[in-house]
Amino acid sequence: MNSKLPSLQEPAASSNHPRRRSCNRPETGQGETIPRRVAPIPRRVTPVLCWFTLCALLMFAPDSMADPAAARGWQDVSETPGLSGEERAGAKFLAGVLKFEQYDVLEPDYQRRLLRYAADHRDGDPSLVLCWGSNTAREIVAAFRAVEEASTKIRRERKRDIAIGTAFQANLSDHWASTASDGGSVGDQGRPVTLTWSFVPDGTIIPGGQVTGEGTNEGSDLRAWLTTIYGGSATDPAAAQPWFPVFQAVFDNIAAKTGVRYVYEPNDDGVGLSSGSQGSGSLGVRGDVRISGHALDGNSNVLAYNYFPDYAEMVIDTSDSFYNDTSNNSLRLRNVVEHEHGHGLGL
Repeated sequence: MNSKLPSLQEPAASSNHPRRRSCNRPETGQGETIPRRVAPIPRRVTPVLCWFTLCALLMFAPDSMADPAAARGWQDVSETPGLSGEERAGAKFLAGVLKFEQYDVLEPDYQRRLLRYAADHRDGDPSLVLCWGSNTAREIVAAFRAVEEASTKIRRERKRDIAIGTAFQANLSDHWASTASDGGSVGDQGRPVTLTWSFVPDGTIIPGGQVTGEGTNEGSDLRAWLTTIYGGSATDPAAAQPWFPVFQAVFDNIAAKTGVRYVYEPNDDGVGLSSGSQGSGSLGVRGDVRISGHALDGNSNVLAYNYFPDYAEMVIDTSDSFYNDTSNNSLRLRNVVEHEHGHGLGL
């Protein structure tokens, strides 16, 4: 095998967090659209090399059952001393969907992340989905994509509609069930929804631990980071800052294309992200959609991630220089925010 798994001192992603997705490096180009379920930044953004492109290029089939050597390799992985139950479950799932050599060539940090990723996806109801930048090694993308494909198949089989009339309708389990403005009356498909959005104050606790290199229980520094790029103040009202129109343009664009109504909530009490009912949207207190940020993994790879409804909290990587390019009215930041909020709508 390539190498031993690293020390298990690194905290594992908690299974108690609401479901979330993350987004990685898009490139610049024209136009933005809300992506589909596991789509990366829209293909109209050029040049782009992300999951869909690599899926077409890198097709593979699991062979651990037919290849005794591969089966022994997966057995060795599952018997690695110190593995958590979650990671052992991930190894078992991987054995059925990924060629062992595709796992073996990965660096230890990615191996460990992949084990957890597989465990999170094995029931077809994942909390996190990644897409990667064009400079990410293809073997990394291929391995993680294999897990997603297998998870999607499980999800489709489990939730397949029997009635022909509903065969092409979206899955309502990802729909907003309650919002600050509408209460619990938004569960019906097709009913217009009003979502409030806010910026968390710097220092708001982010649970973290979702990306290799991301710290846990660290404070958001989104506002201070935005001021280093656009100027303005990290503490004065957000709506008066030069970076505010970038975010407003995103929600205006989504509203025009979807019919979802967005209202900016100027207040946010700073309750920690993923705090269950305590952190849900509340008029005059905090938005349904809360925007935060802190260091994830530095330049390249993960750019942001987002929780699913009813906690559509967004975490942006404030350590990535990708956002320093503000050309085309900050197209890079707008595309990432729009993509991530697509997950916040349940996509």
